[in-house]
Amino acid sequence: MENPDAKWTCEEQKLAFLAVSDLKTDVLVVMATGSGKTMVVILPSLLEVNQITVIVVPLLSLLDDYISRLIRMDVRFEVYQSGKRPSGAANILLVSADT
Repeated sequence: MENPDAKWTCEEQKLAFLAVSDLKTDVLVVMATGSGKTMVVILPSLLEVNQITVIVVPLLSLLDDYISRLIRMDVRFEVYQSGKRPSGAANILLVSADT
């Protein structure tokens, strides 16, 4: 966000980011593996610090991938656990549909 030389990985990433950051409607992003979906959801959550971004992933392995990326980026997040209410300390909530 602060790097003027930063580039979009593809036109779809740019369009998805603009749609998400517009904050007018919910957005479903379907893009190829490695095309930049992670950044599409993380960047707006950094801009809207008073809002919660819920990221639902279909597999525990993808949940682990998000956790690793967010830790490397020093971005605060919580992982949803059944029966526990999120603390609200972070504006990204990771949810796995896998059990």
